[in-house]
Order: sequence, then C-alpha cells, then structure tokens
Amino acid sequence: MALLSLQPPAVFLDCPGEPKIPFAAWKKLFDNYLLAIGGNDFATERKRALLIHCLGMEGQRIYSALPLATDDYEGSVKALETYFHPKVNVVAERYRFRQRAQAVGESTDHYVAALRELVKQCKFGAMENEMLQDQLVEKTNNARIRERLLMEEDLTLDRALEIARLPTDWLDSRTTLEIVPENLPDGLQSNPSFNNWSFPFRTAPWTMNENKVTGNGYACSSDREAYHVRKS
Repeated sequence: MALLSLQPPAVFLDCPGEPKIPFAAWKKLFDNYLLAIGGNDFATERKRALLIHCLGMEGQRIYSALPLATDDYEGSVKALETYFHPKVNVVAERYRFRQRAQAVGESTDHYVAALRELVKQCKFGAMENEMLQDQLVEKTNNARIRERLLMEEDLTLDRALEIARLPTDWLDSRTTLEIVPENLPDGLQSNPSFNNWSFPFRTAPWTMNENKVTGNGYACSSDREAYHVRKS
C-alpha cells in the first residue's frame, strides 16, 4: 500500500486550452505510474477512476462529454486517444524533419534520437531508415564525418551511425593515402620531406603535375599505380 503514495504524473489538462504535451506522451507517464503502484492488477473500474482523476479538471469535463464504445478503462482510453489525437500535416512534419540539423556540441546519438521522434509523423514507410541516414549525412555538424560518409559505398543507417560515432582524430588518420614510389621516370625525384609518402586524401583524380601538395613539391601520377613528387 505504500506504493500508492507515489506521486502521479502532472494532470493532463487542468484549464481550457491546448495540452502541454500530447496525450500519447502523457499516457506513457500514466502507464509507468500505474505499473509502479501495481495498478495493472486493479479492477478495470478502479483503473478508469484513477485515469479520470489524473486528467485534471478540464480533461474530466471533456471526458464526460465523449461518446464511449464501452464504459470501462480500455474504452475510456480509446475515446481519449481519438479525441486528442492531432490531425497530422505530413508535408509540415516532413519539413520539420528536414530542417532539423545537429546542434553544436550535440552528440550523434542525441541527434538521431531527436530525428527518430520527428520521423514518426512523416509516414516514410519502408524508406524511414534511408531518410534518417540521408538526414544524418546532410545535417551533421562535422564536415569530416560528412566527407567520410559520402565516401562509403552502399551506406546503411547502421554503418552511418558507426562512422559518425568515431573520434575525429581517427577519421583524420583514415583520410590519408599511403603512396609508395616505384620506377621514377627521368626528371622526377622522390622528396624526402614527405615521410612515408603520405598525402592528404583527394576525392578528385590526381593529374600530372597539377595537384600541389606543399610548397616544396607536387604530387603527380603517370598512371594510377605509381605516385611521385616533382621538385617545384
């Protein structure tokens, strides 16, 4: 009986106007409260009375005017869900979803959790995970992560999340080409200033003598297998 002293959730609607939170969200709070006090074993009349009590004054007024299919707990919940269920503007919900960008300092997991909440009303169906994946790519707050995701072939949401959770310094270490010189043509020399022949990754193809690496030399290629450095 001591459990009955647990604080119930805030009343759903105490005054005329719009509820502070959606009924579905409030119902989850009420369900947790009901479980905590052992209310799932209550008789249906008792659960119904507890539900009505927690609705608040305005909520009770609205409830009293609702048509009930059955005068029990389940029938009361269904009537309230039908009345308070908002009409969804899918276009507006999709706009809100696409505008949601990752905030500075916001973790990937927190951002994706927010996207999952927004996507519920978008009715993307089987495309939902793909839309979440694309939104993460487009709206991540880390340009290095975006570049790494765009490099991935056959990207999936799970793979995108794995990459987005990686430390930035790890990503930096993976955006480097390890280049081994071989058979330098006449007029070309290896430059000892390039340790391990490591150059910043470039998404565009290298072309002969036109991609400058540092002030001391150029990266060039006569084919796609041998990379060299020409003195400037």
